[in-house]
Amino acid sequence: MPVAAGGLDDDALVNALDPECVPALLRLPAVDLADDPLAIRAAVHEVFDEIELPEPPEGVHIEVLPPEGSRPAIRVYVPPVRRYADTGLMWLHGGGLIAGAARFDDFGCATMAVDHGVPVVSVDYRLAPEFVFPQGLEDCFAATTWLLEESDLGVMLGRLVVTGGSAGGGLGIALALLARDRGFNAIGALVCAYPMLDDRPGSPSMERLTARRTWHRDLNRTAWQAYVGHLEDVPVYAAPGRADVEDLRGLPPVHLDVGTLDGFFDETVSFALRLAQADVPLELLVTPRASHGSEHLTATAPTSRRILQARFDARERALAMA
Repeated sequence: MPVAAGGLDDDALVNALDPECVPALLRLPAVDLADDPLAIRAAVHEVFDEIELPEPPEGVHIEVLPPEGSRPAIRVYVPPVRRYADTGLMWLHGGGLIAGAARFDDFGCATMAVDHGVPVVSVDYRLAPEFVFPQGLEDCFAATTWLLEESDLGVMLGRLVVTGGSAGGGLGIALALLARDRGFNAIGALVCAYPMLDDRPGSPSMERLTARRTWHRDLNRTAWQAYVGHLEDVPVYAAPGRADVEDLRGLPPVHLDVGTLDGFFDETVSFALRLAQADVPLELLVTPRASHGSEHLTATAPTSRRILQARFDARERALAMA
């Protein structure tokens, strides 16, 4: 069914979403605490704590490392068999820059390690509002340099493919910009799902989104305010959606995906256009009837299978080329 004119509220989202994802969507709580980042975090973490995820695949060694020096806490997933000797994946979790934790993604990261035969490193970057820009991004950069220069885990890497979703996707792109400008050229590719890119309000896809069982416009405004509200001038490292074509030249290959019902649809597509104009090798997947994170609601739904297969293929190609 078409989205009702004037907005995308809870009823309109249910009517427009892939029908196989709707039952799982309706089991999610509505998040109304849109003006308090810590309350949003508590609500998000309560949802994750209540989800019963499958056990990680057998044979994966999970190493949990606390912060040390400039490096943040990380979780390392080492597969029983390695297919690529000196390449790995770095995963950056979502949560709007104000929520989320690496531990919530144990199953997904361990599965990626087995599927691709490479170590996967998940970064517990610091969150706003306690830690505003640039702390979270600097955590990601410190984890990257440590992995490639100082790691004693027995998983020494020469190149990384950086992947993440939502806030993690935006951080991945920001990390690539920062690493390029610091002369650190070990990021071979980016695979970013519906990245959180632009702090500026006003995009039609986000402004129409009031459905409370997904990431909506009020949550987005609060999250960005918590992360960059202290800045007079927001740099592209904080909000890569502000980058112009010249800012983007020289980035590694990028795979982006977004659903047409996602609040980040406009900024993702706009960003993809500028990447292409900057001659950055680009893949863009747009999926009708998909919303923010809907592929995790029901992995077997038609939209979910399309998204997850495209992401898998993008990671595999990136690892083979890195």
